[in-house]
Amino acid sequence: NSLKTQAKEKRTFIEERIKETKDELVKAENALARFKERNNLSQAPQVVLEEARLMRKVSLNQEVYIQFQKQYELAKIQELDNQTLIQIVKNPEIPVKRSQPKRTLIVMVSFIGGVFMGVFGAFIWYALYIAFKKKLFNKFNEPLSF
Repeated sequence: NSLKTQAKEKRTFIEERIKETKDELVKAENALARFKERNNLSQAPQVVLEEARLMRKVSLNQEVYIQFQKQYELAKIQELDNQTLIQIVKNPEIPVKRSQPKRTLIVMVSFIGGVFMGVFGAFIWYALYIAFKKKLFNKFNEPLSF
């Protein structure tokens, strides 16, 4: 959770800085545009120097703005990476008395089921044995025909 909080705080900070930087960039661009309107055709060294200074300020603000945009995208990705897929609501507690599986019941049901299946199997086997024996007996007791 602390990584998630840190990533969110970082993203929020960068969002605020982007807004501030964009405002500074707009101000610098407007100042440069006003300067060029006032000093359109002038080639005086002081005017050229001031124009270069304003252009550097615009360029610097553009670079800062672009860097913050990149950082913002990375912060969003990091915030998504830090989201946990499984949230532990409460730490597990070991119960005093075992609840599952009920071994005694399983053993008793298995034993009784095995006895019933054994008795049923014995009856089936005995019935097949008797039927086979009768068939053989009838086969040997048939009169011989020549």
